[in-house]
Amino acid sequence: MSGSAQSRWWVRIHVSSLDDIPSLRKDFQAEILRSSLRRIDGRNLLIDGIVPDSTLKPLQAARRVQVLGDLEQMTREAARHVSRVNRYRKP
Repeated sequence: MSGSAQSRWWVRIHVSSLDDIPSLRKDFQAEILRSSLRRIDGRNLLIDGIVPDSTLKPLQAARRVQVLGDLEQMTREAARHVSRVNRYRKP
């Protein structure tokens, strides 16, 4: 990790309605990925987001949250995987 940069976490958040999304953005500085929104049942929704390290613990205390991983590490692993693939090989 570089100097003073703080970790950012990819999380899956359980919400009860779409009205909860603005408060996630405001209170927890979450970058919400609306394309990931999916309905579990009539009252529960799942949505993915990216939150800074400083707001992860308060978010976990306030909501049901599943941490999917450290965004920087996930990006490095994806780049490493792509760099091993020979895109120019003929089939």
